[in-house]
Amino acid sequence: MDKVKELLKIKGVGAVTAEKLVAAGFDSPAKIAGAAAEELQAVPGLRGNLIPSLQEEAGKVAEGKTSKTEVSPESLLLQIEHLKMLLEGLEADIHTHFPAGGEEKQPKKQVKEVHRFLGTLDRVETALAEQLQSFSKRLTKAGARLSNIREGGLEGLRDGLKQARKDLEKILD
Repeated sequence: MDKVKELLKIKGVGAVTAEKLVAAGFDSPAKIAGAAAEELQAVPGLRGNLIPSLQEEAGKVAEGKTSKTEVSPESLLLQIEHLKMLLEGLEADIHTHFPAGGEEKQPKKQVKEVHRFLGTLDRVETALAEQLQSFSKRLTKAGARLSNIREGGLEGLRDGLKQARKDLEKILD
């Protein structure tokens, strides 16, 4: 259990994921950080695209540099993945503890709510990806404006800075 507790210090890793990692032999942040991505892909439920950020966060914990207040797109995706795994585990528990044909009816409403939650998480994940794409476009546009800013003299410099700033301000709207 102490090994699971140690892995819970990794941003984006919850109890279910920690247990799966320990069961697969990744029982310390250092082992996760130093593992080959292919090895971690063998852990059930871990998405390949999230493994690099998992390893980065594990490396921070292994070095004692973890900061739970730091937020990155990768950590948000890890949190979403963690919630999905919790919900999948919860659904499995519902089916295990309330099997069809048992004394109690299978809780269809509860399973439906789990599916609704999963659908909402998918929409949050999509919205996050869309926002990141939009931010990237705005930053790229502002960067392009700044790259060409010296060509227009003082008035062009002012106008270029103003337009680049407006591109960035659209991110905040």
